[in-house]
Parts: sequence; C-alpha cells; structure tokens
Amino acid sequence: SERTPWAGAVERGCGARHRHDAPSLAAAIREALQLTPRETREAGLRGRKWVEAEFTREIAASRHFELYR
Repeated sequence: SERTPWAGAVERGCGARHRHDAPSLAAAIREALQLTPRETREAGLRGRKWVEAEFTREIAASRHFELYR
C-alpha cells in the first residue's frame, strides 16, 4: 500500500505500491498474477539483494541510534 515505507521496492523492480482501498489492491493482485515465473523469481532476487544491502541489523541499529542524536 502507499502507506508503507517500501517505495524503494517499486524503484528497484521488486514490488508494487497501491492506494489503500479494495479495488486498488485487487488490481495489484491481478497485475502480480500476470507475471511469469521468471519475472517473479528475478523480482525476488532483486528484493533480496536490496534487503541484504540496506536492511541488515547493523544498518537498522545505526539508523535507530541516529534518531537519538
């Protein structure tokens, strides 16, 4: 949904965002179901690479501690 902090997923080709309503969610699901197995596998690999690069425990802790500085 647009209310999540995952805009980067769209930019990196590993996810989607939609308005926070049932018709938008249904459209997003229909779009996802049109992807080929290869497309979903590639999107998953891009997503894994992004998460491993930007969401490690060390990075999360560093960002958390920055809030208190």
